[in-house]
Amino acid sequence: MADENQNGHGGAKPIEEGPEERAKEFSEWLGVPDSSFGIAVERALDHFHSASADSPAHGWVPIGPRNVGGAIRALVQHPSQRNWFFAGSAQGGLWKSEDNGCSWRPVGAATLTVPVGAIAIATSNPQVMYVGTGEPAVGPGGTGIYKSEDGGNSFSKIARNGSSGDKGGADHYARLVVDPLESHRMWAATTTGLWRFDPSGALGIGGGFTAESLPAGASNVTDVAMARDPIDPNKYALLAGVGGLGIFRAEFSRSTGKTGDWKPVISGGPAGAIALPAAPTPALPNPLFGRIRLAFSGTKAGLLGTPFAYAIMEDLGAMGRAAKRLKYPTYVYRSEDSGKTWFADAGSTANRATHQRPKRSSMAQPPDCSRSQRPRARSGRLCESSSEH
Repeated sequence: MADENQNGHGGAKPIEEGPEERAKEFSEWLGVPDSSFGIAVERALDHFHSASADSPAHGWVPIGPRNVGGAIRALVQHPSQRNWFFAGSAQGGLWKSEDNGCSWRPVGAATLTVPVGAIAIATSNPQVMYVGTGEPAVGPGGTGIYKSEDGGNSFSKIARNGSSGDKGGADHYARLVVDPLESHRMWAATTTGLWRFDPSGALGIGGGFTAESLPAGASNVTDVAMARDPIDPNKYALLAGVGGLGIFRAEFSRSTGKTGDWKPVISGGPAGAIALPAAPTPALPNPLFGRIRLAFSGTKAGLLGTPFAYAIMEDLGAMGRAAKRLKYPTYVYRSEDSGKTWFADAGSTANRATHQRPKRSSMAQPPDCSRSQRPRARSGRLCESSSEH
């Protein structure tokens, strides 16, 4: 049953169950379109910086509430400091924990007081990190993408929002992945396509953002995943999930600094396996393909280190085309050849929304988030809500 309306208007209008409907309801109540949310936040911050300070005798004091950061849309672990985590909040910006998630503090300050949907830390140089703003798919938009070269102490904007027309600019960033050998190269899955950010000089030439050559109409990229080739470490397998079109695969060469042709993946697997849905064409997209989430994992004995790949596809039709509330994925698809062919086992159904892919964490010691240790101000939400999505 839909929740009763609690938006302050006093009516009994039901709020829709789906994330798209809820986002629209929130946007209408706020009076700011999703595409303008990031701009409104930037204008508010500009006013904050230019306004004269209040008299110390009559300054503002925060009185709460202190737990309105919203859902956690991105969570990453520092590659070398295993007790450190960064979290992106749907409404509360970027947060950092240095004690296994027991306490949190905001980082980025005024720069990142916007929804954060994607975070990536360079494994080759953890001082370099990237933050994509805006909800990953639906909801309030962001102000672009930011880069830090000092471990998150300060950030600079490298692309503005979608309305700017900038290369790499978008209102929503679903995923960021960094080249494991080059901290200044990364890929961004966005609502304006799949972008590659290159370093300047050498094969990067002028550097900056380049649009990956996905098929025409493949603008809503809901995820990107990358794995190194087990034989040639200078070659990467890239996967892109595109709403309405399916999964595409290409290979990037560090030797040339270029990405090869993007091709739709195909079905494969043992007898009796469930086939991947037939890939539509850009001219005839499949509206039942919703959000797609991707991940590379380990390998199987005897397969010469070939990375496994996994995909959850939000099939809006398989669980009832007329039932809008059943917008769930169906099967967890698997590839044993780094994303070239795919299949699913009959028992591999997934029945939760595809906001995030599974995370693997390696902690130095188990966290102890007892209430005596947990700060009462601002950071309790994250500790209590780690399993929300």
